[in-house]
Amino acid sequence: MNKVVFFSNFFPVMSYSGGSIGAYGMGDCLRSAGFDVSFAFFGTKEEYEKKRNNSDFSVFLIDEGSVQERRDHVAKLLEKLKPDLVWLHPLDMWDYFQPFAGLYPHVVMAGDPMDRIIRFRFKFSSDAAKYWFLRPILRILNNISANKVLRKDSQVLREASVLGISSAYGPGDIQYHRHNSGADIQLCELAFPDLGERKSYTGEKKFLLLGNLTTIHTRYGLDYFFKDIWPLWRKSILTNESEIRLVGAGKMSGRIKVPESQKGFRFVGFAESLEKEFEDTLAAIVTVPIDIGFRTRVIECWMKGIPVIMDSSSARGLPSVKDGYNCLIAKNAREFIQHAKQLLEDEALRSSIGKGGRETFLSVYHSFSPTSAKRYLHLVNSAKNKFQIKAKD
Repeated sequence: MNKVVFFSNFFPVMSYSGGSIGAYGMGDCLRSAGFDVSFAFFGTKEEYEKKRNNSDFSVFLIDEGSVQERRDHVAKLLEKLKPDLVWLHPLDMWDYFQPFAGLYPHVVMAGDPMDRIIRFRFKFSSDAAKYWFLRPILRILNNISANKVLRKDSQVLREASVLGISSAYGPGDIQYHRHNSGADIQLCELAFPDLGERKSYTGEKKFLLLGNLTTIHTRYGLDYFFKDIWPLWRKSILTNESEIRLVGAGKMSGRIKVPESQKGFRFVGFAESLEKEFEDTLAAIVTVPIDIGFRTRVIECWMKGIPVIMDSSSARGLPSVKDGYNCLIAKNAREFIQHAKQLLEDEALRSSIGKGGRETFLSVYHSFSPTSAKRYLHLVNSAKNKFQIKAKD
């Protein structure tokens, strides 16, 4: 059995952040394809101890320290495990693996373009709000920081492509990475284990807004929802006949004006039982009007067989989206209201959309599906072949 060591600063568990879920899914897909997968976790000892019992992977902690100290630890781990391939995500992991790139076939997986994340974060910057008179200067400094990250990430993608394979999981990010790095970036969408369809739908008329409240994607989505969608929603019949539930761990940005819990809306925050929320959900609402990243929350709802209403930006990031089959796409705030009414009134449509999402998950995003295995095996084989060819030169 071929050995793969996965380098990540995300702990591989199917909970917490999207990064942790993504790391677990990538590892699980490699495992399902027949590889012996272990993780080198570049995080804190506290986080490692907190989460180590929640993962079914062998996870080795790379202690905190300087870059060189971590490289020394990596050298010992690689000598101990003797992997046939090293998989790195996100790009920051290259700092610790780069000295060993000539010794092991490798795949680097890029996440959301961090320079774009930095630019998007500026909208919710507390300093920019507090020192409004310095906002133009703060924006310039923010762009300088973003450009620095862009140059570094592009360099990593170029360097990794010399002996290995550079890839990204966000379909909407591929051209961006290719343009800025000049490297051949391959697409490999995320895959996830099947945690099972929800056991039942209780019949509650509840719509679910789900997401980690600290991420920029969720913040943009909630900003859009409360500014554009909720004012129309609360004036419609939906307020009397249903309830929107905002569920997610993390701290909300103070710049997003969240209304008090009221008729038609409830701010839940962290939910003790997400399964209960899923069973009570008539449909999930995804409102992330920025075209970066991968919509893990959509895949999670598809896995559960929950109908999804999503914005068009989210739809562009998932090639498997089919309006009317596995979701309903809303191009503006009014269409969110229209689609919600449709699903509220039409049980057959709800069942059809939920079933389409579940089928899409099983065929395209399940880590044990032939489709998922094929795209991951392609990267592994490409990395091994390229490494062998370069070794002969």
